[in-house]
Amino acid sequence: MKHGTQNGGIRAQRVTAICLLAAMLIGLWTVCGSAAEQNVQYPYGVTEEMCRADYWIAKTDDPNGIMMTTREVDAYNTLAAHTKGTYVTDPEEVPTTYDASALGNALAQDILNSKKDRALFVDGVQIDNDAYFASLSAACADTAWTGRREIVYGVCTRQTNLMAIPTNDVIGYSLTDADSEYQNSALNVNDPVVIKQICAYDDASFYYVETDHCPGWVDAQSVAICASRSEWLDAWKTSVDGKDFLVVTQNRIVTEPSIFVPETADVKLTIGTKLKLVPEDKIPRNLGERNAWNNYVVYLPTRDADGAYVRREALISQHYSVSIGFLPMTQSNILRVAFTCLGDRYGWGGMLDAMDCSMFTRNVYRCFGLCIPRNTSWQQLVPNTKIDLSGMTDEEKLLLLQNTPAGAMLYFPGHTMIYMGFEAGTGYVISALGSASDTTGELDVRSIYSVAINPLTVRRRSGNTWLADLTSIVIPANYAEKKYDPAAGICALCGKVHTGTWGRIVWAVHKAVWFILRLFGIRLPAAAAFDRV
Repeated sequence: MKHGTQNGGIRAQRVTAICLLAAMLIGLWTVCGSAAEQNVQYPYGVTEEMCRADYWIAKTDDPNGIMMTTREVDAYNTLAAHTKGTYVTDPEEVPTTYDASALGNALAQDILNSKKDRALFVDGVQIDNDAYFASLSAACADTAWTGRREIVYGVCTRQTNLMAIPTNDVIGYSLTDADSEYQNSALNVNDPVVIKQICAYDDASFYYVETDHCPGWVDAQSVAICASRSEWLDAWKTSVDGKDFLVVTQNRIVTEPSIFVPETADVKLTIGTKLKLVPEDKIPRNLGERNAWNNYVVYLPTRDADGAYVRREALISQHYSVSIGFLPMTQSNILRVAFTCLGDRYGWGGMLDAMDCSMFTRNVYRCFGLCIPRNTSWQQLVPNTKIDLSGMTDEEKLLLLQNTPAGAMLYFPGHTMIYMGFEAGTGYVISALGSASDTTGELDVRSIYSVAINPLTVRRRSGNTWLADLTSIVIPANYAEKKYDPAAGICALCGKVHTGTWGRIVWAVHKAVWFILRLFGIRLPAAAAFDRV
């Protein structure tokens, strides 16, 4: 008995010691976690838990419901490409021949016309505007292709800037201007281009190209020339429901270094990049010094010494966030993709391999096969997708937002953001953000230059809140029919949004009462937003 008692005491001491050790480890983890969280800066009204996609997904109705089928995505892309003012283009539909002389002359004149009547700076030095743009224009006129030509097909071999003029210079309006004011957009690796003109200037060459969303000038070293139209199509063309390609669904991936295949090493693949998969029966035993275990095997576009397209096999580590084929478009997936960019820097027009507000929304939606227009104003032109908020009060906008699906795009002049959900009486968004003033305190507009989340109570330079200046909601899924009607959930009697089982019962009773009152010609001011949308 004594021996058993001693063993029992020893076991109890061991259990106690283990429990104390576990408590210490948990405490240490909590302290370290708290310290790490305290070091992250948030705007007023944002908590650490809000910075996880799951927080907002849990608040959505039907988070995994399909918002658009692949057939609907295809139809939207066709509609966008044939809507005036969106500048969305199907590269396959670009005419195969053109007057290169006329285009060269027009582009040379466009360069002159793009000169600004204000100070411009390059690398911290103010330039002579007249001399700078005159020399660019002359180079374009002197080195351009002439005569009647057939178009040249190419694909991007690295993320590249799409410029309004043929230059790699970062041109700003002041010594402290962080934006490249002549940048139109940026192109991802393997994006197709149709090359229509050339300009040699300052020991560099530039191609004037048409893309699926915006024309402009690109550095010729970033583009591989395809030998034929069929080679070009084979490099990038897929169907929206295909499974023969991979899509990057996180902020960025960088391919691994390679001793023997340097052409495929250290290539930056940004969100929305699409690469063809190497068929299983064509995967080589080794790629350079590496085997393919725990890697996706893709075709990566590269250039040979003459700039010609060369398709090479490359590896993408399994741990990265990618999708075989386009992701299903759901509220959950849109939020998860958007949140992979949280905290990344802002880049005007895609400069510095970053994203501005409209490129952020465009690239997020690219993961689902959707080709939305490039700029904020263009994005609102696709028929039947826009809900006009102009003239509405803040209260009316908030009512609509309570019933707006996560992933919808919100707009005020010059900015777009992705709606996440409703919390503490206001809407919350994620966007690639240039500047803002926090909700509280004196108006203090700061340069944010990050992908950030914030409530719509933050303020602009005018002092207005983002909510007050909201002008529209765009829901791409509504292009054919109004699948998502933010006004549908607003009670016509009391003007509130009722949620839950009991809320739906109250809403049904109130709507019946509202209908009876309308029969007698009685209209209630509480239902203003319901009546207007």
